[in-house]
Amino acid sequence: MAYLSGKDCAYVFVDGVDVAVSNNGVNLSSEAVCPKRRPLGQASKSAFLTGQIDSELGITGWLDTNTTAQLADLTGDAKVASVLFGGNAVSQLFAGFKTVYVAGAKLGMADDDLDSYEPVLMTSDCKANIGYVVAPYAARTTAGNTDSADAQRDAAAASAGTAFLHIAAIDLGGYDSVTVTVRHSSDGITYADHTAFTAATAVGAQTIALSGTINQYLSIAWAYAGAGSNPTWSGMVGVATD
Repeated sequence: MAYLSGKDCAYVFVDGVDVAVSNNGVNLSSEAVCPKRRPLGQASKSAFLTGQIDSELGITGWLDTNTTAQLADLTGDAKVASVLFGGNAVSQLFAGFKTVYVAGAKLGMADDDLDSYEPVLMTSDCKANIGYVVAPYAARTTAGNTDSADAQRDAAAASAGTAFLHIAAIDLGGYDSVTVTVRHSSDGITYADHTAFTAATAVGAQTIALSGTINQYLSIAWAYAGAGSNPTWSGMVGVATD
């Protein structure tokens, strides 16, 4: 049994909502075999924890008026979750969950009218997808891409994977929707579209399967449908290869 944690854990998104702002602990317990690979530019091999692993996600924090409402909004139907364990930066480690359920809060000791809580998020398929942040959480405006700030995976190519998109805020400025597309490149210079998420119009999260060859360098592009002005959306994208 291995435990993944990080002092630089930047965001914990559940269906686009960042629950890290009211948390003081995130635990991802998992069982996995760590293959040894040689990253570009390194002489020795290192153990990498990527792909799908058996795991369970737990969060601890504080229960107050704001977080009570937040938990109520998230409890119920299946959600998509992503944990940025390595920090909010390109190529950093993240864990993505395709299907999680917020099972409620378990109260602990009270302190100054704040109760400690432990909302338990359990995956229906008991799988976490470990991968890399391709586009860190940020506000993005007019159509563009992140080709100049791409993510680099440790392997030159892969045959399958899953991409995670979380949108925490969106103002289309009159446009109909925004579509985010995963892009890839074999040399870090010339990029091509790989797979697009469904057009988004509101805060939320999506996952898409990436089939066929996934090259080493990854980025995203986004474009708006319709007509409008001054659009903006705030979100992140991570990719985990199988």
